[in-house]
Amino acid sequence: MTSNDLIPLMRAKMLSSLQSATRVYIGDEGAQALASVLSQTSIHTLNLEGNSIRDAGAQAIAGVVSQTSINTLTVSYNRIGAAGAQALASVLSQTCIGTLNLGGPRI
Repeated sequence: MTSNDLIPLMRAKMLSSLQSATRVYIGDEGAQALASVLSQTSIHTLNLEGNSIRDAGAQAIAGVVSQTSINTLTVSYNRIGAAGAQALASVLSQTCIGTLNLGGPRI
C-alpha cells in the first residue's frame, strides 16, 4: 500500500469516527491527510501512537485540533521534534484537550 492509497482510506475511516490508528505508520503525509478531515468528525479521543509522525505531521494536526471535540490526543512514540511539540503546545489553550500524551524516546 502506498501513501496515495492511504489517504482515501484515512478519510473514510476518520469520517466514520476512527479513534485509533496506532502503529499504522502513516507518517507526515498520513497525518496531513488526517488533519484535512479531522474537523469533520465528532471524535473525542485520537490515538496516533507509533506512526512515524514528524514535525510536519504534528504541525498539521495542531493546525486543526482547535476545530475538533478531541479531549485526549496521543502522539507518543513518533518522531516529533521540538517544532512539532511546540506547535501542539501553542494551541492547547484553544482546544478541548485535557490529556496530551506526547512521550516516548523520539520527542
